[in-house]
Amino acid sequence: MVELWRRLVWIGVIAAAAQPLAPPMAGAQQQTSPTALQSAPDPIPGDYVGLDGAQSMVLAAHPREGGGYALVFRATPGGVVYNIEAERVAAGAVEGAVDWRGGAGVMRVTARGPGVIMTWAPLNAQGEPDRAATQSFAFVRRGVELPGAPRQAPPRRGDKISPAAFLGGYEFWEPSAVEAGYEGLSDVDRDLLRLYPLVQTDVLWKMCGAPEGGEGLPEALRGQSVTCARISEAMEAGQASGRFAAFKAQTAAQRADALKAVECGHGMHRDAECSAAARRTQEIVLSLQSVAGALQALDP
Repeated sequence: MVELWRRLVWIGVIAAAAQPLAPPMAGAQQQTSPTALQSAPDPIPGDYVGLDGAQSMVLAAHPREGGGYALVFRATPGGVVYNIEAERVAAGAVEGAVDWRGGAGVMRVTARGPGVIMTWAPLNAQGEPDRAATQSFAFVRRGVELPGAPRQAPPRRGDKISPAAFLGGYEFWEPSAVEAGYEGLSDVDRDLLRLYPLVQTDVLWKMCGAPEGGEGLPEALRGQSVTCARISEAMEAGQASGRFAAFKAQTAAQRADALKAVECGHGMHRDAECSAAARRTQEIVLSLQSVAGALQALDP
């Protein structure tokens, strides 16, 4: 089921990117018959969270009084919030102009299955969408449980949590739940996470979107020589340059080693497997890799 979902998402990405993009025009709504639009529920309005390479992103789409849509987009936790006025250009598709990533462009949101595809096309010197620089991101409606997501409920502040549950679930939780989970780890477990700088960076990135006042974020930032603003800046730069995918892949490998270390401590694996994971962890420690270095690798 997971592979089927991903296949449908990427079909949607290709289809969305293949559609012509143009800056919104006053007459854009005339392209679709009003009768046809009223024959089915509007699939666009809703609150969405990003998938895969868009995991840090959130998007909300709601009808505006007088017509059109209000899109609210944020690329990274704690980052800039973009308010975009969009118009319907086809059934299940809206477009709006926005300045993002250092320049003007067009953002299209197209309904796909349980979510939407957001396609971003910067404008070239002639004011036309630059198809070579177009990027697409998959989102799912907030609250929809995808196949393969962990069944464990997100922790609440004050809950105690095992490192295995935290490592297996934090990617799927809201920032406030990630911070609550981090606070619920023991000091020993938090020290274990610090051995894996990419995992620590990923966790920090999630927690930076949590409301202020928690204890987990300041504790996790302690000694890292970074701020949430710096983390947000680096993650957005990595998404723009294409380096973000490599970061997530390397983070997944470190997360697997961290989980293996926890499970080996409970006698859940053969000695040979545990020895291999221990060697990889030792290599990470000896490499002197850090959160600051992980962010620097995302810079253009």
